[in-house]
Amino acid sequence: MQAFSDDGFYFVLQPLFDIRTGEITGAEALARMRSTGEEIMPGEFIPLMETVGDITRLDFLIYDKVCRYMADRKRRGLSSFSVSVNISREEFKNAGFVDDFHRLVTGYGVDPKDLGLEITESIFVENLMEISDAVNRFREYGYPILLDDFGSGFSSLNVLKDISFDIIKLDRSFFYGKNNNRQGRYIVEAILKLAAQLHIRTVAEGIDSMRQVQYL
Repeated sequence: MQAFSDDGFYFVLQPLFDIRTGEITGAEALARMRSTGEEIMPGEFIPLMETVGDITRLDFLIYDKVCRYMADRKRRGLSSFSVSVNISREEFKNAGFVDDFHRLVTGYGVDPKDLGLEITESIFVENLMEISDAVNRFREYGYPILLDDFGSGFSSLNVLKDISFDIIKLDRSFFYGKNNNRQGRYIVEAILKLAAQLHIRTVAEGIDSMRQVQYL
């Protein structure tokens, strides 16, 4: 509650690189919390906010800050790039969420095509039909839809069959530890080929070394 009162929540941008050119092509907005000058990571406050019901309040606070940032860059004549934001499962329980979100975005003059929506694949396991309706409405407004954390433990090809995604984000677990072996390579290669056949772009998460870049 103190962080809400003191503007203690903010976002940082995680860059998205084109592996062929090294060019930054976009970014993901990640929530952070500041307390007594210290940066607190989401794993320390998100679970609590989901439990007490404040996660939707945080979501819209971050959405507002991101849209304000994008509008300010446009006003100042700075180069534009796409930014994606994360959508919490609680948002889909609100029938007015899609329209509330779109009203906020357009109120800042942000083009929906420049604001991607990241939805964790585990969310679709709970209520595919209801969430599909919301996703379709977002697509009608022009928002890119990203399937986040693909392969993190809830993978279902039915999701790819039933919902149209613009981007699949491969979970970082594919590129670390035991998953970074021959079997892991075959699986990653198969996912990339499948995505290409479905005309879906792919993003590999958690890549922070040249060895991983060469692996990809």
